[in-house]
Amino acid sequence: MRPFFIAKAFELGLNIDIFDQIWQKRKMLSQIVLPGLPHNKKKESAPNEAAIKGKTVAKRELEHIGARSGSGPINIIELLDSIVFNALKSKASDVHLEPQEDQLLVRYRVDGIMREMLTIDKNLEQALIFKIKVSAKLRTDEHFAPQDGRIRFIFDGKKLDTRVSILPITRGEKVVMRLLTSEGRSFKLEDLGLKDNELEVVQKAYSKPYGMILAVGPTGSGKTTTLYSILKILNSSEVNITTVEDPVEYDLPGVNHIQINTKANLTFATGLRSILRQDPDIIMVGEIRDAETARIATNAALTGHLVLSTLHTNDAVTAIPRLMDMGIEGFLVASTVNLVVAQRLARKLCDECKKQFTLTKEDMEELKKDKTRYRRSA
Repeated sequence: MRPFFIAKAFELGLNIDIFDQIWQKRKMLSQIVLPGLPHNKKKESAPNEAAIKGKTVAKRELEHIGARSGSGPINIIELLDSIVFNALKSKASDVHLEPQEDQLLVRYRVDGIMREMLTIDKNLEQALIFKIKVSAKLRTDEHFAPQDGRIRFIFDGKKLDTRVSILPITRGEKVVMRLLTSEGRSFKLEDLGLKDNELEVVQKAYSKPYGMILAVGPTGSGKTTTLYSILKILNSSEVNITTVEDPVEYDLPGVNHIQINTKANLTFATGLRSILRQDPDIIMVGEIRDAETARIATNAALTGHLVLSTLHTNDAVTAIPRLMDMGIEGFLVASTVNLVVAQRLARKLCDECKKQFTLTKEDMEELKKDKTRYRRSA
């Protein structure tokens, strides 16, 4: 087996040391078990810990991994699995692997805030990034151009899809993995923080058989989750629902998902045009990025389809001139747009660990509310 790795290394013009590291680590697979990593042996799944406890445990385990990475051989495959699994336990949305001068820094984005989790010995950096490229089906010999891919992990029999982005920087190649998990996501409108009157407005908009519903806000503000919550309500055996996305983040049973592929000339515009020939009732467009997509989506809404999509604007009002800037006449916007929802994500206190405190007189005067409040614990 080893001669194959060596031959492949020379064939691709790669550093043979990387393959040697991977080979040595693979031989140790049965001997090393990193903390926090589930295995497919018969055993009970880990209990569902409270968020704050999960973050503490994950950080402690990762610190142990980081300490070991500089003191002796460590398995690259299990190292990657442990980093991702502990990110999942920490309820992180993204994993960042950032090359430094003398180490590889691992950070998680948790509750919208970047948190340093551990550092890995610089000697393991190339092997770890090589493993990520192989798993994401990316070019291992490309070090100077951005690359994007996907990796599917399986932990305790559950699938976890990750979206991988690799970007060359001055100190090496930075890797960001977005965790695409529906675990803990209910996709229920009533769980999104809408007030009763706001919920009624949304329900009225998606109850119409045609028209357009737009979710707007910056990247990572939960627009896709809102649209999926609406799709889940509308999804039934009596309707044909198709989405075109980049990427497909969640797989809803009964919904036809299309993944954008620019290399195959499958863009939002071409995908949307093809969907209209598939007898759809409801269409979701991941994002209206250009004039052609805006025009086709508007025509679809005018011809009896319910269209859901997103725009990158900061507020609901700006969505209207944004569509008009893309060449959609004002009277068409007025007759097709059922609803524009502008949203942001707000950090919430953990239900398991929040603690009660009493407001001061000054606080009460400022808020004009009752005394009881909650704040973050340790």
